[in-house]
Amino acid sequence: MFNKLMVVVLFAGIFQYWNSNGGQWTKPKNPEHDDVIMYSLSTCGNCVVTARALRKEGIDFTELYIDKDQQAEDELHNKMRNAGIDVSFYYTPVLDIKGTILANNPKFNLIPNEVDKHYEVVDG
Repeated sequence: MFNKLMVVVLFAGIFQYWNSNGGQWTKPKNPEHDDVIMYSLSTCGNCVVTARALRKEGIDFTELYIDKDQQAEDELHNKMRNAGIDVSFYYTPVLDIKGTILANNPKFNLIPNEVDKHYEVVDG
């Protein structure tokens, strides 16, 4: 039983790596907006954690739920295709920061760095 479980875990890990873009930032040719958008699933625990961390960092963002909004899902898929990211299998959240797409539940420390490239800090 343990061996079967290990094989399943191994294949799941390989499949995830094979279908990911390695967590790299990619820039589409034509950015469509100036906002930070987080594409989420309503059942995604990683999305909740990322949204909480964005709020804690003071990063304003719009969260769109692709499982409840077909237009948001279509928009995300178009942006991912334009950025050269495979849409057949990916993890949420996917972030769009001023046209830069980061897919597959990016490590949070990469997000503020990308935001800093596009926005200046405003003292309150």
